[in-house]
Amino acid sequence: MFTGLIHCIGRVRGLHDRQHSRILEISHDLADIPLTGASVAVNGVCLTVLSGQKHIFTAECFFSTLDKTGFKNIRPGASVHLEPALKIGSPLDGHLVQGHVSSRTRVLENRWVGRGRMLTLKIPAGEGGFLIPEGSVALDGVSLTISSLEEDRFSIQLIGETLKSTCLGMLNPGDRVNLETDMLLRGSKQKLGTSGNQKPNITEQQLLQWGYL
Repeated sequence: MFTGLIHCIGRVRGLHDRQHSRILEISHDLADIPLTGASVAVNGVCLTVLSGQKHIFTAECFFSTLDKTGFKNIRPGASVHLEPALKIGSPLDGHLVQGHVSSRTRVLENRWVGRGRMLTLKIPAGEGGFLIPEGSVALDGVSLTISSLEEDRFSIQLIGETLKSTCLGMLNPGDRVNLETDMLLRGSKQKLGTSGNQKPNITEQQLLQWGYL
């Protein structure tokens, strides 16, 4: 579990492809060295550390993760957001983030508004029901608040601290980022029997089998 608050920006030093996976070698300035077996969010993706030493750790992405995230096309030298797993008793200053990317979303616009920037992104198919105005969302692992929501897009205001501590201010139209919607909102929707496209999860046939009809 994570909070969406980025501890440092790391850099991909190397990539090592295997038959069904890819090893990422990442340099970092984390205060605590990631231990072997520990969880680290890399651009919002929960990965397990294979090996860790001072300022470098390696993590493995399997084919399912590669297909769902941007790691399939990442290149050596790329900057990545890093966050160690949340510890019991640590302050929750962002929002609860699982590190389970639900989809990729495309940047439509990134422009200056006053001293900050307004980042506008496309709503991926099936995700609209999990986004609400003033709700939380994680983009490349960064905890953010939705400032406006339209039928096919949503916008985020990037303040000075976010611009300084993340790479989001450098995104250009057409760039893609990892998206994780609010797990609490997803859970409440599913409990009520609705998904992102607002279709019921419980059918009439199931209600009949259970004796409610």
